Amino acid sequence: MEGRHAIIDAVSVLHLIKELALAYEGKLPSRKGLQYSSWVSYALSLPDCMDFWLEYLAGAKPCHFPRLPRERQPVTDVLNSVEVSLGHPSPPRKLCALNGLTITNLLQIAWGVVLRQHTGSDDVCFGTLVTGREAPLPGVHDIVGSIFNVLACRLTLSENMSLRERLQENQVAMGNRLSNQYCSLFEVMQRIDSTGSLFNTCLSVEQPLSNSNPKEPGVHFEALETREATEYDIVAVVTVGEAEMTANITYWSSVLTREQAIAVGREFRLAISTIIEHIR
Repeated sequence: MEGRHAIIDAVSVLHLIKELALAYEGKLPSRKGLQYSSWVSYALSLPDCMDFWLEYLAGAKPCHFPRLPRERQPVTDVLNSVEVSLGHPSPPRKLCALNGLTITNLLQIAWGVVLRQHTGSDDVCFGTLVTGREAPLPGVHDIVGSIFNVLACRLTLSENMSLRERLQENQVAMGNRLSNQYCSLFEVMQRIDSTGSLFNTCLSVEQPLSNSNPKEPGVHFEALETREATEYDIVAVVTVGEAEMTANITYWSSVLTREQAIAVGREFRLAISTIIEHIR
């Protein structure tokens, strides 16, 4: 399957796979789903939330994962990726459930820890991908179209705050960011007068690209490989499955070598384990 983010997003792909399986079995429902135009109308009707983002990012400094020295950069910049196991999802799921947290929150803090190690800053910022399907519209989860958005996630990881406090603080901040998610990141960057990009990494937490449990009868689809162009130097896509959690680290060859990308994935895994151990 091939598509562009301007037309389709990951949730749409999952929905298309599900419907394709139903079509193979002759079980495709005849009813029509919610039109994409209905979501557009809803998004346009919302009040402007630019003030929230201007306040949220006030004073933020560029948070850039360092590139390779110029003499080590290849002549042609190539987009590569590596996959790193983050372990079984059960421990972080249980921990989050006991503490009223989400696994996305935990992963954001862990990615922030990785950025702090490489940037030397306690005030880190990166992009987070949201589905945009929290809108109170019947059938919004079944819309096929590009609804996702990238939001800025800013974390203060100073030593005078415990990991538990950071998680609790970010859980509240996540809710605030989602409540103000229908805003153009490009326009926000223009308004804060940021010279260049504010961040060069992005984190996305997704479901596996499969339509069902392979043990169940029926037609099944399994993702073999995913390739996505990106404007960011590094994108970490975490897939949370039933038995394994993996991180696909997509990176430009001017930023990381393959060995360094694998090391970043392992640092991410270590940060997750450290958080779990500290607040267990």
